[in-house]
Amino acid sequence: FRSTFDEGSVFCPEPERFSSAQMEEPEKGMGSWKLCRMIGPIGKDFPLERRRNLLRYTLIMCGVGIFLAALSVWGAFAGQVHGLSKLRWATFRRGDNADKETMYLGIRVLCRTASAGGDEGAHCEQIRDLKCELFHRADDCLTCGERSSKMIIPISIALISYVLLAKTTYERYMGKDSNCTKFRSLMPSLIGNTNFLIALISFWSTCVRMDLQAGDVKSSLGPGYILMMLATIIKFAAGAVHFFLPVHAFDPRICKEAELEEVSSDESLHE
Repeated sequence: FRSTFDEGSVFCPEPERFSSAQMEEPEKGMGSWKLCRMIGPIGKDFPLERRRNLLRYTLIMCGVGIFLAALSVWGAFAGQVHGLSKLRWATFRRGDNADKETMYLGIRVLCRTASAGGDEGAHCEQIRDLKCELFHRADDCLTCGERSSKMIIPISIALISYVLLAKTTYERYMGKDSNCTKFRSLMPSLIGNTNFLIALISFWSTCVRMDLQAGDVKSSLGPGYILMMLATIIKFAAGAVHFFLPVHAFDPRICKEAELEEVSSDESLHE
């Protein structure tokens, strides 16, 4: 550590700056890939305390995103009317006020309720057993059922990758940074998240925007889908932070020691 700086009330050593020659030094495993070595130095340098604050906020963002995604996944896999109605991915309504039926769609089941009976007489059926003859265009209904069932693996991977993103964010926050760590942060947040966004848009275009609305059936997005879309946007924001933050390794214990020394010094002055 070559120098120190004053950031507010805390003194921290600046992180080690990797020179171009150092960035060319191969790491073990994924960090030795040329792509990782190219991505590592990309970004803008910040003083260490600002860098750690930025990563701290990114870690909070990941926590919020994981919470939103977990709620959405819970609703998507819900098998009963009570859970699915609150965190449904899509809603279908048919009929008038006197005789109206509401349908809640997840990725495993579709539940139906009558307008007058609430949950009375409500029943759920597996997507694969969906009665598409109730819709104006049965082919579009079948396509929606297939798309819904195919979302099981993507949303499961999306939630798991969110946890992995939080892990690599914490590693970078604690100074355990490397080309490999930065690349592992970008994989789920930018590359994998783009694929998942395409799957979400496909669900919307297949199950909501399509011509299921023909006849007396009206469709709309559910809160579960909206929560997952928000979580996806947050993940993109976290990925942008990682992309524009260059690789810098440091030892956080030295920062802590410097902070403790400063506190002791302040206390002695007050005495």
